Amino acid sequence: MAGESGPAGVLGLRVDAQAGVRRCRGVVWCTIEGGTNDGTNEKPLLDPFGYAKLARYVRSMLCRPVIAGSRNTDTVYGPHHDIAPTLPNIGPARTVDLRVVGKDLADVVSDTREFRGVALAAGRTRVDLPAFRPKLPAGDRCVVDYTVTVKE
Repeated sequence: MAGESGPAGVLGLRVDAQAGVRRCRGVVWCTIEGGTNDGTNEKPLLDPFGYAKLARYVRSMLCRPVIAGSRNTDTVYGPHHDIAPTLPNIGPARTVDLRVVGKDLADVVSDTREFRGVALAAGRTRVDLPAFRPKLPAGDRCVVDYTVTVKE
């Protein structure tokens, strides 16, 4: 950002400062002029038809204190793949429940796994949970949904 000038540079520095205050890093930013959305370097998180891009969802969850996902970075799962849940934590120690659901695009559930009472240590920590092979729905597409519930 040091080379940026003008309103875009000031905005970028402000966003980066706020990210630091919230103890997260990463800004959706594009310094290339032009593109499919408009003629500036400001790239929205929605496509030209108003649908959210993947970056919008990633950005909306990045600064949450606890998120869940798979240790496997693949975005495609098949019947021979295992799901290896992981729970990164930022902040105080806490106890959470994790629910992992495999379902089709019509929200018909084919498999559910629950991990209750998972203790997360304070700081910037991560707990890796046992991998499992879910029963995925028939067809060529499915959703793997992770839901974290923080216990009071």
